[in-house]
Order: sequence, then C-alpha cells, then structure tokens
Amino acid sequence: MLSNGLTTSEAARWLSISAKTLSNWILLALERKLVLIGQNQASPCDAEMGLVRVKRELAEVNMQRSLLKKFAAYFAKQSQ
Repeated sequence: MLSNGLTTSEAARWLSISAKTLSNWILLALERKLVLIGQNQASPCDAEMGLVRVKRELAEVNMQRSLLKKFAAYFAKQSQ
C-alpha cells in the first residue's frame, strides 16, 4: 500500500506502467538508489542535437510540401 492509499497495482494502472516496474522503482527509492539512475549517462553530443534539429526541420518541410500539394490541387480545380 502506498502513502496515498493506493495499492501498487492500482497506482501502476493509473500511471499506465507495469506493476513490476513501479515495484522496482519503489524498492530503489526505499534503498536510496533511485537518485543514482541516469548519473552515468552522457549528455547529448552535438551530433545528436544536430540530428534532432534536422529531424524537426524535415518534419516541417514535409508538412509544408503536403500543404503545397493540396493548395496546387485546389487552385488547379478552381481554374477549370
């Protein structure tokens, strides 16, 4: 039972995660090991940041291209 009165299973269902995952997190928190998670991860390098930027730009360009195709079809239909 958690401090708010929910069982671990109920809380996991509410969070849309597995009960086992939540149980593992609770155990790590009780052992004061939860703060250690992620400390050994390297911060994203410039290449990773650049890749994220390029992917975002690609999504924007694809959306613009899709809109231009729709506009072209609309105006071609109107000119007939």
